[in-house]
Amino acid sequence: MKKKSIIFILILSASCNERSESVRRHSQGSTEPISSAQIDSAITVANKFYDTDNYLQAVKSFSYLLSKDSTNGEYYYKRAYSYTKLLNRQEAIQDFQQAIRLHFKSASACFNIGINSSFDNDSLALYYFEKCVELDPSYPQAYVEIHECRERLKKEHSGLN
Repeated sequence: MKKKSIIFILILSASCNERSESVRRHSQGSTEPISSAQIDSAITVANKFYDTDNYLQAVKSFSYLLSKDSTNGEYYYKRAYSYTKLLNRQEAIQDFQQAIRLHFKSASACFNIGINSSFDNDSLALYYFEKCVELDPSYPQAYVEIHECRERLKKEHSGLN
């Protein structure tokens, strides 16, 4: 019995050391798989940053999550929104486009691409606002943005003549 107890303690000790080494390697950027509990914890942290308007940390957290699962449209969408708040428009547009490809909040993603594009390309913004309405005809702010884009484009066009 004493021999079995010693063997059990040795196995338990080796298991704990292995787990400890795994956590250390993971925290140093290892690409080894992580547990679902670790992913759940990372999601909670990312959402907390997002919900409290800590967009720089949200970007970092969602980037980490995307390194683990690049097929999650919600991660792209939330990182894109965070990029928008940080005025990183090109990065935001790319992530919103990826969210659309992954069928996550496509109408809202189109609207947000339109907003990000409206700073320097009203034609592109108009395209995305119209796409938003096509996907969700009950998106009221898109109609306002369509009208405003058309007005700016009309002024721009009349100024060229």
